[in-house]
Amino acid sequence: MSYGLPIPTPPSTPCVVPSADEAHPNGNGYYRLRGTNEYAHRAAYEKEFGPIPEGLVIDHLCRNTACANPQHLEPVTPEVNALRADSPVARNARKGTCDAGHAFGRRANGKRWCPQCSLARRVARGETSGNGPLSQRTHCPQGHPFNEENTRWDRKADGSIKGRRCRACRRIADQKKRGTAAARRAAA
Repeated sequence: MSYGLPIPTPPSTPCVVPSADEAHPNGNGYYRLRGTNEYAHRAAYEKEFGPIPEGLVIDHLCRNTACANPQHLEPVTPEVNALRADSPVARNARKGTCDAGHAFGRRANGKRWCPQCSLARRVARGETSGNGPLSQRTHCPQGHPFNEENTRWDRKADGSIKGRRCRACRRIADQKKRGTAAARRAAA
């Protein structure tokens, strides 16, 4: 997927706008063509350049959707048309930095994100101290040390390491679970 498509520079020729009685409610003009009402910009493009290629839509380079000047029209993919627009999605796609001013990074799937803001959110939630990746941390989020006695390694089916857990946190969770079960039995 493309990001940051600029809004095209409008052509220097004037816009051709159909009269008000030839306008759809959405502002696009229409012409009577082939026994049906066709959008003016589509009809003007087809008259000047031939049929619109399959899978493409007409983009108004002048950004005036009522314009039917063929020189102001260009066939593009729907994705390009959306990213050239002035919608919130298109404006965000053109941004080079996050709202805090940090440069975006790219994930393996091609999507962009802000690593600095992501780390700040994780630190605020207590998921990390912000002192490096999980494999380099010396303590769990509750402060228990990751030492040999207190670390449980989770493994994948192929035997490789999936991650690690804090045994002290697991014991506390098990005690809470046993206490809740005992309380339920006593109440019954």
